[in-house]
Amino acid sequence: MVELRVVSGTVHHHLKVPTTDQIFAWRRAAVHSLDLPYNVRQLRVTTEPGARLWDACGGSSEDYEGPVPAIHKDHAVRGLVEHMERALAPQSDETNF
Repeated sequence: MVELRVVSGTVHHHLKVPTTDQIFAWRRAAVHSLDLPYNVRQLRVTTEPGARLWDACGGSSEDYEGPVPAIHKDHAVRGLVEHMERALAPQSDETNF
């Protein structure tokens, strides 16, 4: 479950954990990098790939009166992936030093 705080209050999203292949495909599709003149780089982030991944993972929420907005789906996916990365990252253990 992913909890989001939005203007109207708190909403909860339920979805399955995406596979590694799904996460890599989502990241490739969600962020586009453009090299511009004068050593400037522009990053464009889109919400559609996150919304598609939310749907593919069986996303659901009972806190909306209508359909879930794509930006909320995208933020729920981002929150889930960030949580997984923090939980699976190497942890520092001070007792070994």
